[in-house]
Amino acid sequence: GSIPTEIGSLGALEGLNVEYNSLTGSIPSYIGNCPNLEDIVIFGNRGIKGTIPSELGKLSKLRNFYFSDTGLTGTMPDEICILRQNNLTNLEGYGASVQCDCCTW
Repeated sequence: GSIPTEIGSLGALEGLNVEYNSLTGSIPSYIGNCPNLEDIVIFGNRGIKGTIPSELGKLSKLRNFYFSDTGLTGTMPDEICILRQNNLTNLEGYGASVQCDCCTW
């Protein structure tokens, strides 16, 4: 399966932990509509591909984003790197092909 686009309607969602669930598809941009989201843990889902959506930069409460061992590619959006100046303390993507100057690995 994939991360459903309906996730963007879960305004009270504080954590998304779907590690090692054999997920496919991409990270839906609608996840940026979850203002209370603090943790995104998607590591171990090599079927998640594409780029990291810049809409994640709207998640001002985001503290942890773990995307190691996924099929993500591209460059970490500047909007997410800016969050490193606020609450975002863990930004890890070992094994992913994402160029990231602000990541913690």
